[in-house]
Amino acid sequence: MAAGIGCCVTAWIHGDPRKIVYATDSYGQFCGQKGTTNENKTVLMYFNILKCASPVVLINLQCPTTQLCVSKCPDRFATYLDMQANWGNSSYWDYYRQFCKPGFNNPRKSITEVLRDEDCPAMIIPSRPFLQRCFPDFSTRNGVLTVANKTLFKDGSGQMRNVTDLREAAK
Repeated sequence: MAAGIGCCVTAWIHGDPRKIVYATDSYGQFCGQKGTTNENKTVLMYFNILKCASPVVLINLQCPTTQLCVSKCPDRFATYLDMQANWGNSSYWDYYRQFCKPGFNNPRKSITEVLRDEDCPAMIIPSRPFLQRCFPDFSTRNGVLTVANKTLFKDGSGQMRNVTDLREAAK
């Protein structure tokens, strides 16, 4: 009962009870809502989910990072710099840009400008949908931390990184 009361109070404070249950992007649009551009985009992806690990999120019910409705969560690891290095491969760009803001079509824009303007995430991480939101596919296998069953990734500088580096960066 207390949870129901808390939900009602929160919904009243924030004006729209649907925002508690349904995912909304940075523009306030509901993911998967019929009759909108997000109709076929049913899950929410966070540009930098590490920014969501803050007590402020519990107060504002909003993570302080760009959020987009997408048709599916990322299934592979990629960085914006990797995408630029592979720009000649149109399938790489086509895959990456589905996780950028709608209308963004400038793969040659510098990473500094892209991050400043929040056009695309610096990196995308293999994720799984949970409660209509994409969450990194972290798991352990034989005591070893993995992301989408991998332990090594190439960073934007071409260096191989261990998935534990991601965990350490999140601290």
